[in-house]
Amino acid sequence: MIEPSTISGEDGGMEPGVFYARVDELRTLFAERMRVKGRSLAEQVSRARWSLPRSIARQARYLAEAERLMHNPKLARMIDAEQVSRAYADVTAHLRAVDPKRRRRGRMLNMTAVLAANLLAVTGAVIAFLWWQGLI
Repeated sequence: MIEPSTISGEDGGMEPGVFYARVDELRTLFAERMRVKGRSLAEQVSRARWSLPRSIARQARYLAEAERLMHNPKLARMIDAEQVSRAYADVTAHLRAVDPKRRRRGRMLNMTAVLAANLLAVTGAVIAFLWWQGLI
């Protein structure tokens, strides 16, 4: 990981090359680990927000906002390099810990459980109806 002191520019802002390399890595991790695609980091964070813990989502939104500010050289000076480094480290650590196979398996189990519950409810309703009509 790059230390905060090496990513600061001469004017106290962020070094654009390092920052955009980090954003590209985050976008790749979101695509590979969370299966979230988008045209920008902000779009990917927006789509993944319900799958992320609140603190990680907040930090990812900060990085997306920093990406937006980075397009304007005067606004880029407002970006806090240390906060970007902390947010990047936390979001990256969380995304690296995500196992796509396990998430997919959990999603399939949840879908199967919902299907089984619905089938049980419909079967119970049919049996109750047949009993009510005196057919059972």
